[in-house]
Amino acid sequence: MKSEKLLRALGDLPEDLVAEGNLRRRHPLLRLGAILLCVLLLLSALYPFFRDRIQGRGENLPAQGVTLRGAAYEIWDADSVQAQRTGLPSAIQTEMVGMQIDSLDQGTVHLYLPAEDQNAVYILAADNAYQYLIFAGYQLPGDDGSTHVDAQQMFLTYGVTGAADLAAVTWQEEASTDPEALAALYDALVSADAFGEGELLPEQETEVSDYGDPVWLEAANGLRWMAYYNSGSGLFCWLGNFYSVGTDFLPAAAA
Repeated sequence: MKSEKLLRALGDLPEDLVAEGNLRRRHPLLRLGAILLCVLLLLSALYPFFRDRIQGRGENLPAQGVTLRGAAYEIWDADSVQAQRTGLPSAIQTEMVGMQIDSLDQGTVHLYLPAEDQNAVYILAADNAYQYLIFAGYQLPGDDGSTHVDAQQMFLTYGVTGAADLAAVTWQEEASTDPEALAALYDALVSADAFGEGELLPEQETEVSDYGDPVWLEAANGLRWMAYYNSGSGLFCWLGNFYSVGTDFLPAAAA
């Protein structure tokens, strides 16, 4: 009787089978069909779980963007490529989670205690689990490209209050840690004219692929981030901000 009800619910029970009493003879096949249907439903429900494991969670899946205190941030797992590039530990321990400073729909926002005096990294807590909130710029959705901030403000976001807080710069696979060279780099950036992408002059306009070579900057607090420098145009691009620094800009040891 239970098999008959199942088949009626699926709309697959021919009336002649019921009338002729053939339902009992087909009972094993009907039970097998019901089992297969359950297996298919289970696999469909588990597909996202296996997809994350196959692709590499946090590597190929897009980050979720949020707005926090007038800036854009992205939510990343601790073992993601983006977290490692930023110089963050691959696991978030309880002792790394500071006081709550804000809340989002996704959870509560906490200070990142290993580098407390910065705004580039926070910790998002939800359902007894932790993720990183990583700074993605001051240009928010809907902006026309005119938003920009001075380089000094960008440095402060990463906890860099002066050249002494810079630890290294890497460009074209060459690194420099020379304090004088880093001071020259810092001074050149903070004194440069700043533009949003929508404010660039026609001769300065460039495609993303033409931004130049990646420049990795590292702060004394351990945080790292990437920008771009085009030696042809003399423009330095840092998360939607463009700085006109000229063509003799990066430390000689990294040139």
